[in-house]
Amino acid sequence: MQHRHSAEHGGYQSQYERVQPPDSRQPGAPAAQYRPTGGEGEAVKRRLLPGLALVLAACSTGGPVPEDRFYELNPVPPARIKAVPVLSGGVSVARVVADPLRNGRAILYRDPERPHQLLRYHYAFWVDQPPRLVQAALVDALRASGIADRVEAEGLRTHFRFSLEADLRRFEVWQAGSGAVAGLEVEFILRHNRDGRTLWRQAYRSERPVAGNNTHAIAVAMAGALENLLRDTMDGLGGMRVIDPPP
Repeated sequence: MQHRHSAEHGGYQSQYERVQPPDSRQPGAPAAQYRPTGGEGEAVKRRLLPGLALVLAACSTGGPVPEDRFYELNPVPPARIKAVPVLSGGVSVARVVADPLRNGRAILYRDPERPHQLLRYHYAFWVDQPPRLVQAALVDALRASGIADRVEAEGLRTHFRFSLEADLRRFEVWQAGSGAVAGLEVEFILRHNRDGRTLWRQAYRSERPVAGNNTHAIAVAMAGALENLLRDTMDGLGGMRVIDPPP
């Protein structure tokens, strides 16, 4: 049986496991499963064994086993902003890249006392990898905005005139003032497929307050942040003036 831990961070409830071993200075910090080294092994065993006995006892009594929960975003695409396409000739939206941690489906957040440490919620996952969620939303936004005459995900069309690349740099929850926010940061690069030159490069960051103390509230906030980011991105692309390279 898995043991459920929870903690409060700025008004949102977290059920998580630590990427790094826990710090005993943090009140109520859950014990992560990690391999002790050197002389701390016996001391760790002495601390963990009583807790393990309690967990096994709970399992023997048929206690409830936590269920995994999955969350989708479904951002609303931005409104049409161009009657005549700025990017004529088709846009291929490349696979969004991200670091290995943000390429997984776990819902991540930053420890408010350790801003360089990322944690993940237990039993809560995105329905797909965040880079794939962002790529799908980007395709929908480009089609809805009217910026491009044709839009497809990478691999479906190889003869399109433009390629749009994206690097997902942030996709998590963090502390902001007295509350929590969910947000993301993406850098975009638009290239001309004839010669590979960069036509446009811009990074956008968006965040929304988490209005609740559960992971569903996080998903709602993240969807709103993604909507804002896509709207800003479409505004940036819509203001371009494209000049073709010489033949």
